[in-house]
Amino acid sequence: MSSKKDKPFNPAAKKKAKGHKPAHANTFAFVHNVNSRKTKKILAMPNVGLCRRCTEKIEWRKKYRKYKPLKAPAVCGICRQKEVKAAYHKWCGPCAAAKQSCPFCCLTWDAIKLKDQELLTNEAGGGEAGEVAGESDGEGSSGDEEHARSSTRGRRGGGGPAGR
Repeated sequence: MSSKKDKPFNPAAKKKAKGHKPAHANTFAFVHNVNSRKTKKILAMPNVGLCRRCTEKIEWRKKYRKYKPLKAPAVCGICRQKEVKAAYHKWCGPCAAAKQSCPFCCLTWDAIKLKDQELLTNEAGGGEAGEVAGESDGEGSSGDEEHARSSTRGRRGGGGPAGR
């Protein structure tokens, strides 16, 4: 006769998929009050000087009424002055222009272009185009495919044994 005490502990066996549906499923898409003063004020706010990804994030927030405008200017992360007037920005306009970067994500325009190109090559080639490009950078010049793959994983930020 076997009991629960005789069996070794297996954490993988304990996890089970939830098999029930949500209590209140959405039957229609969210629509906020378009005629409210707050919505009109939010939609009228300009969305300038941001990269494509950050612009999409702000537009999503505006669309689903998650955007919270600043009530008072925020402190810039570079010059430490209360100059940030747009919500979700970390840097003021002059500092972002001087650093040539997006004030929302703080990435330089060159890094953003590289990131976009890498995403496009990964989507077009099914993920292997980025690995071949990493090999031609000189990091995988020995011809060792495993080394090239692990070096690309390290640059992407995880996925390998060291990133876990």
